[in-house]
This record gives sequence, structure tokens and C-alpha cells, in this order.
Amino acid sequence: MKLILNLIKKEFLLAKNYLLITLATAIFIPLFVNSKIGNIGGSFIIFFITVIYTEYLLYNSISIVEHKYKGSYLLSATPFSRNTQVKAKYIFILIIFLLCFFIYNIIFMIFAIPKLNLFSTGLTLLITSIFFGLIIPIQYKFGYEKTKYISATLIFLTPFLLPKFLQNIASKNYTFKNSEQVYILLFYLLSIIFLYFSAIISIYIYSKKDF
Repeated sequence: MKLILNLIKKEFLLAKNYLLITLATAIFIPLFVNSKIGNIGGSFIIFFITVIYTEYLLYNSISIVEHKYKGSYLLSATPFSRNTQVKAKYIFILIIFLLCFFIYNIIFMIFAIPKLNLFSTGLTLLITSIFFGLIIPIQYKFGYEKTKYISATLIFLTPFLLPKFLQNIASKNYTFKNSEQVYILLFYLLSIIFLYFSAIISIYIYSKKDF
């Protein structure tokens, strides 16, 4: 456990030049998106955009530094096993998600933005888990240089895809606030399952990788 905590600390140290920008992003996005769409879709759209952009900003900045200074190669010469390195990467993603969750709720208490509920949180966690659950093993397999455009394209397509999603919500007059508990539980359960199997795949790929 201590080794994993040290690796998570390493992730934050690598991203230290971007932490203030990330914090500003996590604060600014909810206010900006809320000013544009209001209560359409409840808190889901606002929280989802906040999380996905904040996560990507930090994860990508760390990947750039590791690629530039051959971080994976250097770590292979340390006591940190590849298994532990991969686990720390996934836990880091979850930690950033929790930070976004706390920041959003602080903003909610100060400004008039939609209240975050379990449905919105769970659905955002599921989509985020799928996104990084695909990106991380792909990056371990092919390297940052070959995969950076995949994640960047998906991230920057989000603002263009969301309007159609919002129109669909509005046309059906559907809100997420009164969703059944079973769906909420399913979101969290699927998130854990997806990340778990993604981590197993990443560990397998990384353990076979030669530097």
C-alpha cells in the first residue's frame, strides 16, 4: 500500500505545474456550462464536462512528462513493480474524480448551479471509467505518441456531441432526478467492473512490454 501511495504522490508531483490550471478548470467549467445550458439535463451535463476535461488535463500532462523523460523506463529500474504502477494510475483517476466531486459541491453551496445527485455522479463515473478504461491499456500497448490523438479527438468532440444529447433530453422532457435506485447501483457497479478488467488488461500488457 505504501508503494502505491508513493506512486500516486509521484503522479501529483509530475502534474504540479498544471495543478493550479486544473483547479481553475474544475471551478470555471461548472459555472460556464451552467450559464450556457441552465438546468437542462440537471447536474449531469455540467458535472460530466467538468470531470472529463479535468481528468484529461491532468492525465495528459502526466503522460507528456513521462513520455518526454522516459518515466516508464526509469521506473522499471526501481523497486516499484509494474503491477503496482498500473494500480496507482487507476487509483489516481479515481482520486481526481473525487476531487471534482468535492469541488462541484463547494461551488453548489456558493453559486446557483444544479445540485449533484447520485444518478449524475454514477453516470459520470461510468462514462469516465469507460473512457480511461479504454485509453490506459491502449496507451500501455502502443505508447503515448501513437495514442495521444485518440484521446484528444474524443475529448474535443464532446462539445459537439453534447448538444444532440441535450436536444434528446429536452424533446422527451426527461430528467435524471427521479431515476430508479437500480440504475444508480448499476452505474457504480459497472464502473468498478470495467475499471477492474481494464486494470487487469493494462497489467498484462505492461508486464510484457520491453523497454
